[in-house]
Amino acid sequence: SARMPEALDAIESLLARGELRAAEGALLAWLAENAPTAPALHLAGLTALKRGDAEAARAAFEQATDLDPHYSRSLNNLANMALAAGDLERASQLYDRVGACPSASITALLNRAFFLIRMERFADALAAFEAVLGKQPESARASLGKAQALRGLGSASEAAALLAGAVARW
Repeated sequence: SARMPEALDAIESLLARGELRAAEGALLAWLAENAPTAPALHLAGLTALKRGDAEAARAAFEQATDLDPHYSRSLNNLANMALAAGDLERASQLYDRVGACPSASITALLNRAFFLIRMERFADALAAFEAVLGKQPESARASLGKAQALRGLGSASEAAALLAGAVARW
C-alpha cells in the first residue's frame, strides 16, 4: 500500500535519530499487521546492528534478500559484514550482486568499487567508478576511486590528470 513506504521511512528516521526503542516498537507493530517485506526485514537488520547483535542483523538481512534477491541495501550490509569478518570470497560475491542491482544506491556502488580496488581488480573497479560517475558526475569519492583504479592499471598520468580536474572543481 502507499502507507507502507511512509511507515517504514518513519521507522528508518527514528533509527537515524538514535531512537532505537521507538523504532523497534514501530517496526514490530508494522510487522504484526503486514506481511514481511525486504525493506521491513532490512530495518530489522539495522535495529539489530544498533543493538550490537550482528548475528540477528545478518539473519534479517539474509531474510530480506531471500524475499528480494536484488535488495541492494541488505546485500551491501551483508557484504560489509563479510568484509569485516575477513571473508573476502563471500564479500566479493555479495558486492558483485550489489553491482548487478539496477536500484543500488550510490553508497552501495561505491562500497563495491572500493572493495574491487582492495582486491586489485582494477579494470572492474574502473568500470564500477565510471558507472557511479555516470549517475553522479560530481562525486569526489568516485573520482578519487577512478584515479586509484587508473593508477592500479598503470595509467598514473591519466590518474593525476583526473585528480587535478577534481581538485579544480572543488
